[in-house]
Amino acid sequence: MRDQSHRMRLLGHAAELARLLLKSAQAPRQLVSIELHRHKRLTSADRRFVSATAHHALRTWRFARACATGIETDVPLHARDVECRMVLAASVLLALDGLLDANGLLDANGLLEVDGLLDADGLLEGMVPDATDRAYPVRETPAAPASTMLETAAAELLREAGGSVEDCRRRGRTFDTAFQDMLLDLSDSPDASEHELRVRHRIGLRWSLPDWVVAAWRAQDPPLSVPHIARIGKTLATPAPLTLRVNRIRTSRDGLLAHFADAGIPARAHPLLPNAIVVTERSALLESVWYRDGLFEVQDAGSQLIGLAAGARAGMRVCDACAGGGGKTMQMADAMRGTGSITACDIERAKLRGLEQRVRRLGIGDIETRLLDATVDDAWNSSSKAMERYDVVLVDAPCSGFGTVRRNPALKWRLTEKTVHRLAARQAAILARNAEAVRPGGTLLYATCSLLPSENAIVVGRFLQENPRFHPEPLAPPLAAAGIETSFLTEDAHALLLAPDLFDSDGFFMARMRAAMA
Repeated sequence: MRDQSHRMRLLGHAAELARLLLKSAQAPRQLVSIELHRHKRLTSADRRFVSATAHHALRTWRFARACATGIETDVPLHARDVECRMVLAASVLLALDGLLDANGLLDANGLLEVDGLLDADGLLEGMVPDATDRAYPVRETPAAPASTMLETAAAELLREAGGSVEDCRRRGRTFDTAFQDMLLDLSDSPDASEHELRVRHRIGLRWSLPDWVVAAWRAQDPPLSVPHIARIGKTLATPAPLTLRVNRIRTSRDGLLAHFADAGIPARAHPLLPNAIVVTERSALLESVWYRDGLFEVQDAGSQLIGLAAGARAGMRVCDACAGGGGKTMQMADAMRGTGSITACDIERAKLRGLEQRVRRLGIGDIETRLLDATVDDAWNSSSKAMERYDVVLVDAPCSGFGTVRRNPALKWRLTEKTVHRLAARQAAILARNAEAVRPGGTLLYATCSLLPSENAIVVGRFLQENPRFHPEPLAPPLAAAGIETSFLTEDAHALLLAPDLFDSDGFFMARMRAAMA
């Protein structure tokens, strides 16, 4: 940053970008690109700073808004420019004070925000118990570096918008203390009392979560504990890492890490996933020769876990019923080592064409792609029902995407209960239809990139009640066979709410079921 006035201008641009992302239904990546390049004088470093700061504010919007204005209600989609400036300034000051995570703001390389707007696969474009003491350690929040100019600029922006720096910081400490005191004196049994309503409100306020989302987690069976929800909320308020899946057809994890080390790209092996690499600083990897030569795919750690839970093996017949861009399709094809057959289905022709291009780049054997009729949403057409049965059917159902709000934080505020319930009805229909394609004794894996019970455990529970041909099957065996340490699972758990703090990933849900033998 060149001087104080320049920092002020960048913070103003970030506030405007956050306002647009909050109110607009336009695709976030497209909106960010248009808005950042509208300001011709911004350097690439300026654009990264603006994007990172806007996304940081959106992740923490409710807490920062309450601290800046004293308003504790849920976040409205349409905010005045002056309020956006106050909220963004407050989110910066509270991060510098240590009340908010600073990873989303102060990364020396500007984070991965511009090319970090990825889907659950990482493309551009019995529940686990509450105790997660053995969870993957989320990146430690570093002590905020001395940033007097940034702090001064944020404070000035807040004052110009009519806010008080002193009041903002005082409220921040007060809200945090109230939440910590609640944890010390908490009877963690959800009920319909005013006490429970206060508990839900304080969680949502402190960790910038919508009240209806906290209520859904507290009302589910079994309910999520307050500490568990707090861990989820805290992680959702941080940026997601960039995780790669090594293409074993072309290289090994050690080989790719060696390439990165030679090029000075900071990266490390994922401690729990055998073919995953975490890139710890911004790098133009999608423009690299390693990407063009198919040595890796961008795929979130949680998405990789789903691919492994499917249990695809050599010689099997596998169907990815909602393949999208095909991240899990190609992961399963890798596990099958060029044997058997795999069919990738989707209702969008463009996604299947992109999948076919990725298959060629990765050097994977033949994958059949099948365009579905969107009005039928079936995994197979009526003329082939009598002959097509699969060993494994993966139903990665279209969902709200609430598990991906680390990458698209405006979604946290734009999503509604009505939308979630509408999607849940569609998910139930998709699961039931595609279950018919599972052979006797075959595996059905249901998955979403959502953390909401209406789209997850409730859908699976109703399916099992209505389809006695299927029974729950534990997740641990296929994961252990893939080299995953499974202490985060109970022995008989067939379903997993993959909270983002577990693997430092996006949030996912998966449930494994098996069809009875005929």
